[in-house]
Amino acid sequence: MKKRLACPLLCLLLCLACLVACQRTPPSAEAILSSLMEEAEGSLPTGSVYLSGAEEGSNAYPSPSLLRAMYGETAEEILGLTEDYAIYLSSRAFPAELAVFRCYSASDADRIAALCLNRRDDLQVALRGTAWEARSDSVWVVDRGRFVVMGFAENGAELQKEALRLIG
Repeated sequence: MKKRLACPLLCLLLCLACLVACQRTPPSAEAILSSLMEEAEGSLPTGSVYLSGAEEGSNAYPSPSLLRAMYGETAEEILGLTEDYAIYLSSRAFPAELAVFRCYSASDADRIAALCLNRRDDLQVALRGTAWEARSDSVWVVDRGRFVVMGFAENGAELQKEALRLIG
């Protein structure tokens, strides 16, 4: 009797182990940003990439003052809701921006999406009266599950579609 139970039990455990091993690991924010930048195919102006895990003093380190300037005084606190994030900012007069946030939960992603919508509003105000005012309505924010992606770039519609594909 014990031998009859052992074989099905062993098969069940083996199936469970396979399921756990085959679970898809979500991509990092940096990997998604890299894919979006590749999709842009050179249409992004020269810029810098800032990563949440970068060491202070490195070129990729997002300083607290930069984060406050972009996302407001509570930026550091709210960005604490993310596992990781990656931000591209144009370093030229031509404005362009991409940001990817991988959050701990979908409810955390809702708060990050609200932060990005505020950033969108700030960009629209900042672009009024400039040569880029007509493009100020092309800032987009998408969220799905634990991911939020924000973009403002020349080929925004294509990048938005690619962002949705990447965050699945």
